[in-house]
Amino acid sequence: MFLSAPSSATVISMFVCGVLGNLLAIFVLVRTSKRHKWKNFYRLVGALSITDLFGILASTPLVLVNYLNNFKWVGGQATCDYFAFILIFAGLTTIFFISFMSLERFLAVCCPYFYKRNISEQRVNIITALLYLLSITIATLPILGFGENVNHFPGSWCFFNFYGQSTLQYIYSYLYASTGIALIFMTATFNIILIVTLAKEIRRKDLQERKCSVNSASSRRRRRNDIYLMVFLSAILIVFGICYSPLMIRVVLNQSKWTQLCESCDLLAIRLASFNQILDPWVYILLRRENIICFVKRTKRFKSTFLQRLSGIHSYGSERIAIIRHSLRHRKSQSKDVDDNLAEVNANIMPDDINDAQQI
Repeated sequence: MFLSAPSSATVISMFVCGVLGNLLAIFVLVRTSKRHKWKNFYRLVGALSITDLFGILASTPLVLVNYLNNFKWVGGQATCDYFAFILIFAGLTTIFFISFMSLERFLAVCCPYFYKRNISEQRVNIITALLYLLSITIATLPILGFGENVNHFPGSWCFFNFYGQSTLQYIYSYLYASTGIALIFMTATFNIILIVTLAKEIRRKDLQERKCSVNSASSRRRRRNDIYLMVFLSAILIVFGICYSPLMIRVVLNQSKWTQLCESCDLLAIRLASFNQILDPWVYILLRRENIICFVKRTKRFKSTFLQRLSGIHSYGSERIAIIRHSLRHRKSQSKDVDDNLAEVNANIMPDDINDAQQI
């Protein structure tokens, strides 16, 4: 999908997967709202799904039109500015929300008292609105002359000019790339600290339960929640880093002129960034708490079954070895009895009888 020649089938497949995944994620969030009660984390997941869905619906039809038009841009500079605005806005909003989700989980797990006192639902809603406003502001700057939106290879997408020569183009390119790289680094740092903290907490609870021989339902529930959070954060970190890092690196390399022009590399980078909007909802859907709990239960069941079979094979082998050893001991004892009988017979034979036998 990423390295092959551009085709309309690629656009259609990405569009269908993105729309279906985000709609399904929103449906799952609404369907399970009684359980999660729209806590801060799930509010951010919902806002992320809505933003990704909006970005896909607002940009993909124009891409498909240009593919069908043999990569000749339709609509002139007006549609180019519109398309670049959608890409920059949706991309930055996704980065902001994922980073904010990592920060929110970090504060909830590592600083629970601070989180309980300061992070309320109202403040999360205000921060979400401010992040939307900040993304709109940054995406609008090239249209206002702080940078420039241009058509890029192969003619099917527009983005800000990261080959620019003017000072404003330099500033905007580095502003965009530095913001993205800083947020990716911040997200990776928070997620790694969270994963290590949760792993240590799970190990500590297991040791306490083994010492006290207690395994209550509440402790099992907390352990499942910790495992779910670890898996989800790991998946988000991997997907987020793989999809957005190449685009930020390409912007820096192109604007700094450290490498030669590689338009296919730029196309690959923007496709990966766009693909993140498709992967995000599927990560949430596939790594839902219920699915992970089911997977953990099946893994434990398989492990117990495997260990039972292994112990059965071991016990069967031990029994066979014991039988063989007993048989060898019995045979050895029988041969020893025969030797003793022969020795006794030889001892009972008189010397005169031996001499008579020799004369005969």
